[in-house]
Amino acid sequence: MRKVAVFDLDGTIIYNTTAERELFYFMLQRDIVTPLQIGLFLLESARLVMSGKINSLRKNKYYFYRIREERLRALMSEFCSDRLRRCFSPPVVRRFYELKKEGYYMIMLSGTPTLILEYLQDVLPFDFYIGCVLETKDGRFTGRIRDIYPYGEDKVNAFKKHFASEEIDYPGSWCFANKFSDLPLLELFGNPVAVHPDTRLLRYASRRHWRILG
Repeated sequence: MRKVAVFDLDGTIIYNTTAERELFYFMLQRDIVTPLQIGLFLLESARLVMSGKINSLRKNKYYFYRIREERLRALMSEFCSDRLRRCFSPPVVRRFYELKKEGYYMIMLSGTPTLILEYLQDVLPFDFYIGCVLETKDGRFTGRIRDIYPYGEDKVNAFKKHFASEEIDYPGSWCFANKFSDLPLLELFGNPVAVHPDTRLLRYASRRHWRILG
């Protein structure tokens, strides 16, 4: 059976910011994001709020609208190695490498676009990643997403979908995450770790005597 170590990204490996926020600022600095994308993003956000779909706000990727995938990919290695690496939480990264050395199969499971995770893999050597898949058409991003958006219970669904044919040693595996919404994923594994936890997760983890990091 395979023993895995599952890590969230934002708020866990990356602290005090998010990968998408850093990418947005990076694209602004490179004049990749224009008033068109920003306007569409704000309009879509307003539409979702007015229609009561606040929980869908994280799926709004219209700031990518019509950006050429090839153009962004050409800069992703630089973004991950020069900018995103500086946002890593040292104690979490140390634990990452300890578990990797012990032979665990390292998995990044995040709502972060897979475009980021693909290149981040060259900076932090995880074995597999599951993220948010950005839709493209004719080589340009549409601003929409495809497949499951891995958040809350859907993180569990995404994990089980990708590893349906594998025997996972759930009691012997680890999971690291920072939000109470990650609870379904954390409880799936025998060694849950609350990393820089929000208030609700901190209370829950303390009651359950879970490990707390950060």
